[in-house]
Amino acid sequence: MRYLVLLLSLLAFSGCNNSNSVKILEGGLYSTTHGDKFRIVKVLKHESSTVHSRLYANTFDKRPKAIDETTLHLGTINDKNFGIGHIPMPEAHFFNSNPEFIKKIEVSKADLEGYNLWRQSQ
Repeated sequence: MRYLVLLLSLLAFSGCNNSNSVKILEGGLYSTTHGDKFRIVKVLKHESSTVHSRLYANTFDKRPKAIDETTLHLGTINDKNFGIGHIPMPEAHFFNSNPEFIKKIEVSKADLEGYNLWRQSQ
């Protein structure tokens, strides 16, 4: 099941354009393209060429330029659009989602639970 979720998340991040001009910031909230919709990604950690991120369940018809982070949620796997608490991905996959920086917020200990489990498994 974990592998299916990871595969689906990587497919969701595939896009056409490379946005290497975007700086990857830990705690950064970015709007990203997902088909004809937009979603929000939070960068949890950026190590070497790997971006550890959180994909929120919220979807938008237009690219948001601002966001109230208290409205973001992960949802459940039973929802039509569900989020993923931790996705380790190559920088190229992050850039392929056409990210646009919105703002930087705190990365909490709770945000890092999935990352810490992943780190322990390496």
